[in-house]
Amino acid sequence: MSIFIISEIFTTVSTLSMAVFLFFNRKGKKAVIIWIYFCLLVSIWGITGLGATLTKSHITALTWFQLANIASILCPVVFYHFIISYLDLEKKIQLFILYGIGFIFLYFNFFKIDLYFGEVSYIFNEFFYVDWTKKKGIVYIIFYIGFYWILLLHSFWLLIKNFRHSKGVKRNQLKYFIVGMSIGWLGGHGDFLPAFGFQIYPYSNFLIAIFPIIIGYAIWQHQLMNIEIVIKRSLIYSSLVISITLIYVILVFLTERIFQGTFGYNSSIVSIIIVFTIAMIGTPIKNKIQILIDHLFFKGSTLELAEQNEALRHEIAQSEKFKAVATLASGMAHEIKNPLTAIKTFTEYLPQKLDDKQFLEKFSKIASSEVNRINDLVNQLLDFAKPSPLKLEPTDIHPLIEDTINFLSNQCIQNNIKVSLSLNPYPLSLTADKNQLKQALLNIILNAIEVMKTGGILTIRTEINPSAPQTLLITIKDTGPGIAKEDLKHIFEPFFTKKDGGTGLGLAITYGIIEQHQGKIKVKSTVGKGTEFFIELPVIIF
Repeated sequence: MSIFIISEIFTTVSTLSMAVFLFFNRKGKKAVIIWIYFCLLVSIWGITGLGATLTKSHITALTWFQLANIASILCPVVFYHFIISYLDLEKKIQLFILYGIGFIFLYFNFFKIDLYFGEVSYIFNEFFYVDWTKKKGIVYIIFYIGFYWILLLHSFWLLIKNFRHSKGVKRNQLKYFIVGMSIGWLGGHGDFLPAFGFQIYPYSNFLIAIFPIIIGYAIWQHQLMNIEIVIKRSLIYSSLVISITLIYVILVFLTERIFQGTFGYNSSIVSIIIVFTIAMIGTPIKNKIQILIDHLFFKGSTLELAEQNEALRHEIAQSEKFKAVATLASGMAHEIKNPLTAIKTFTEYLPQKLDDKQFLEKFSKIASSEVNRINDLVNQLLDFAKPSPLKLEPTDIHPLIEDTINFLSNQCIQNNIKVSLSLNPYPLSLTADKNQLKQALLNIILNAIEVMKTGGILTIRTEINPSAPQTLLITIKDTGPGIAKEDLKHIFEPFFTKKDGGTGLGLAITYGIIEQHQGKIKVKSTVGKGTEFFIELPVIIF
């Protein structure tokens, strides 16, 4: 295997990896999509170059180079397209003309070979290569000097011009991009030297494989192209497997060559033993590298991270629970204040009414009643706060909703929120865990109150679901700012939040509670108009 072939493999792997990597992180960005096309073209250049150098047929090599010219013709155009898109420049007419010229050159490449293409020669006693010294096509000279170089220099001029006027992060991004692409294009042009009769081995081909590494680093560290990469374990491991496999294949090939040259053997059994030995050595090395990657990128092994995530999930779930309890306690404080006021009033008059039996009887009755009321409220809070498995029992949903609203009445008044209750007139019983269901309702209603910062209307409605008569439909609607379409599908996912200081577990817990009750929860939202939650629960109709 020649050094040039190895360079073509590295070029193909690096550019194709960049294209695949960005494909899963593009998020609709136009510049990123164009850059993916550019990387794919360079990888095609590598693949076709590899095919041309591996073949022993003059005709086949010529065909491979014709295919390679698809990339060499379109690469400068797509590179220019990316730059004007990345820099937000309006050049639609220029782009249309440039792509048109590119396709004209492609026409000559495939159908007018004598005017465009040279011949191929076997050089360095290793591989076929294009040789324009034997047959200089006039169209190719026009392409290379009048199109390729002028377009490439103009592209870099735009980059450098914007670099000089940029500051901060943008300047840093452009710096890495200019350096990376200068190295890449330098490698590509060094690759052309043998084609023009310069007997210089194309070592520069390795430089083409370097530019994706530099661009990848700029994306990772400096958010080049405004991409925020979340490094996924599967992606790292996939890259690791590809790299080790590539090194393994090259190592096996070179070891075979060394042993055959030194000992002169030609035995398949010996080859299998060598491959097996290298595999035995390579596996522990791969495991060591995997452990290194775990600690370098993910700060722990798979098992350690799983344990940490579980602990974090439990901790944040408890945090959400305490938040709900704090809200509930705030509402209960208001409820407790009324009976305490009554007891205090009677107590102040008690010294003066010691001889008044009617007063004492009334005081005893009211004080006992109010103390029981406080005791019930405190017990509700304790039952709600303490962790417990699902405890299903017949539950009337309407008092549960009314109690939840009463607990939050102070916050509704403070936020100038009007509550509209429209409850089904018939008694409805659910088989439910009263406390957990209250938490689910509390999470949704509390979210609605928080988003209606300048006031609004909170509507809660219950009705028998027309499409499923044995199902209760609870609708909770607010007139807040609404939820963006791209966020709507993520709101029930753990840790997803757009609120400052939010944990992103409130609605995830709610979703779990409703699901445990054999129910369903859906959401509909319009930006600027509000959000509507629909909870469906199996119900018993009296």
